Amino acid sequence: YFSAAIIFILVVGAWHIINPDTLGYHAPIITWNEQYKVTPGIANLNGRLGLQSSWFILCALFNFSFTGTPALTFINSTILCWLVFFLAGILSRSYLIARTHPATQVLWSILCIFCFGINIQVYLTASSASPDFVICIFLWASFYLLLVDNDTIQPVTQILIALVILSFSTTLKLSA
Repeated sequence: YFSAAIIFILVVGAWHIINPDTLGYHAPIITWNEQYKVTPGIANLNGRLGLQSSWFILCALFNFSFTGTPALTFINSTILCWLVFFLAGILSRSYLIARTHPATQVLWSILCIFCFGINIQVYLTASSASPDFVICIFLWASFYLLLVDNDTIQPVTQILIALVILSFSTTLKLSA
């Protein structure tokens, strides 16, 4: 199941972008960031170019156009592959450890089904430069760090990492 998810993400991520938001304003913002420096007042020329999210700067930085693929960026696919590996590890550990509460196993399974089974968020994220689902993943990761009991990491370190992720999420999209 998880291997199929990784293959799906890699194929869709390397394909042509068909998402209307990416074609309408994500791609021009990324192209502008690749070719020019920060331009004060750019939103006066085109309002959508003023939507300067740090995610679009990262997409411009990780644009591998020299590979010859039609993909705009590979960073969305990378985050989604990390999500697959993370969920695979969590689910396998929760089913192998007998002391894991059954409700926890069910909740992780529901999240996995929501992300890959009945929802098109993974497809939309892999086929675009949209930061929307990526922000949800970062928020889930920060809440996971705040709520999990981890014996290998100090609680203060966990809280600091979660706060850094939350702060970074707000630079991706203020509504996060």
